[in-house]
Amino acid sequence: MGRNVKKKKRARRHGCLGALIALALVVVLIVGGLYVAARLKPVVIVPADNASELDVNEELSDEWVNIMLLGADAGAYARSDTMIIASVQCSSGKVKLTSLMRDTYVPIDGYGSNKINTATHFGGIDLALKTVNQCFDMNISKYAMVDFSAFAYIVEAIGGVDVPVSEAEMRSMNQLMQDMRVLYPEIELPKEDLTVFGDSVHLDGMQALAFARIRKLDSDYNRTNRQRTLLMAIMKKAASPSVFSGAMDIYAAIRDHVKTNLATDEVLQLAAKVLSRGVDFEELRIPVEGTYSAQRINGQDCLVPDIAANAARLHEFVYGG
Repeated sequence: MGRNVKKKKRARRHGCLGALIALALVVVLIVGGLYVAARLKPVVIVPADNASELDVNEELSDEWVNIMLLGADAGAYARSDTMIIASVQCSSGKVKLTSLMRDTYVPIDGYGSNKINTATHFGGIDLALKTVNQCFDMNISKYAMVDFSAFAYIVEAIGGVDVPVSEAEMRSMNQLMQDMRVLYPEIELPKEDLTVFGDSVHLDGMQALAFARIRKLDSDYNRTNRQRTLLMAIMKKAASPSVFSGAMDIYAAIRDHVKTNLATDEVLQLAAKVLSRGVDFEELRIPVEGTYSAQRINGQDCLVPDIAANAARLHEFVYGG
C-alpha cells in the first residue's frame, strides 16, 4: 500500500440505485447461445483509453476486475448517491461488492475535500474514478452508471421481486410513492401503495424503487442493507430460466438509462463466469467500523475516514492480504 499518490449543471438528487441493478445488467445482456459461447473464453477486460489519467495502480493483480457501479439521476454532473466497487475474479466468477458510503469525506483532486459522491458533480465519472483510485490505491477504469428509473423498469420487466418488508418500511414506502406519483409522471408504471408487510412481500417496479429510496426511517447503513437485499432478489429472479429466456427484451427496456464503457463482449464474459457459480457474493462497506469519525463540516454531516486504514482493508477484502 506504499504507492505514492500522484497529482494528475447539478441534477435533482434522488438517485440510490446503482447497486441494485448493476449486476442485474450483466444478466439481462445475456441470451442462451451467447452465454454458452462466452463460457469458453477467458475473461479479458481492456483498460479504458484514459486509464493513465485516472491514476490507476498498475501494480494490482489482473486476476480481479474492478468495476465502479454508480447510481445517480440523469445528467452528466449529478451526484452519485450510490457508489459500489464490483470486483469479479476472472478465473472463478466470484464477486465481491464494496459499498462506498456517500458521506465519506475525502480529498478530490482540484476541489479540496468533500463528500465522495460530489466527485461526479465536480468532474463527471472520470473524476469519480480518479478519486476512488487515489484515495484507496485502486485500478478502476471501467464503470456502469444508471439513473433511478432503470431500476423500476428492470424489476417490472422480471415480474417483481420478493423481499422482507417491515410495517415501518411499508409506511415509508407509501409516503415516497405519493411523492413519486407527482414527480415522475414520465415513468409509465403502476404506482400503487403497498398494503402488506412481512417476511416475504412481492414488490413491483415502483414499489421496489420506493423500498430502495427509504432514507429518513433509520440510517444510511440500513438503507444500503436494503439495497443489497434487493440486489440479491433481482439477481436470483433474473437468473431463473423463465426470466433468462427474455434477457434481451429486459435489456431493451432499460438500455436508455444505462451508461457504461464496458464493451458487450466484456460484459458477456464476466456474466458467464458470474452465473456459472450461481448468485453469490461477499460484501464490504467503506469506511469500516472503527476507522472513521462522524463530523459536521460546512453544515454537512460527514464520515471522516482513516483513508490508509480503509485502503488497506479494501485491498485485503478484494485481494486477500
